[in-house]
Amino acid sequence: NNNFELCANRVYNFLSKIDLYYEPPISSCTDLKDYSRRLVERAKIFFLTNKDIDLGILAIYINNVENFGFISSIGVMPELQGLGAGQAGKISSLSKKLII
Repeated sequence: NNNFELCANRVYNFLSKIDLYYEPPISSCTDLKDYSRRLVERAKIFFLTNKDIDLGILAIYINNVENFGFISSIGVMPELQGLGAGQAGKISSLSKKLII
């Protein structure tokens, strides 16, 4: 499916930009392309964007049968870290988009 590939590439491209800021980097534990594809297949993915530029990502798994969920991946561009980019009151000019 073309939409699946577009979404997987978007996730991969963003995670590639911030990979080295994770401790340890995601790529040291798993292949980023495979991980991106698994997220798109199984998670709800939100991007924090500004003028169609991805600035942050949140990927969550939700199990409706057992009523639980967890965050699989969360990250923001280094220049936004520590500035409260994830706080709704501080991102009025930014938008949150669910892609999956």
